[in-house]
Amino acid sequence: MYKISEKDWKYFYSLQTILIERFCGQTLEHVQSILDSAKLGKSLQKIQELYSYLEKREKALVADLNDFRRSNALFKIQGILNLRLFSK
Repeated sequence: MYKISEKDWKYFYSLQTILIERFCGQTLEHVQSILDSAKLGKSLQKIQELYSYLEKREKALVADLNDFRRSNALFKIQGILNLRLFSK
């Protein structure tokens, strides 16, 4: 099993706050697009869509951006890549 170096771990751990902020920004942008959507005309439809989306995002937040440990860093990095939170 691959182990992350101490230096890389410290750097990755220092990114947690930035990654959570990006995650929240993405979430709010999508929430706004749901609210602005003409396809979801009725308020109830928008509430249902928002609830479903936020439920999925909460699971992603817990799975990928919570409980950073050196032993699970590679799994967290994969989840963060899937969420498209790393930038160039």
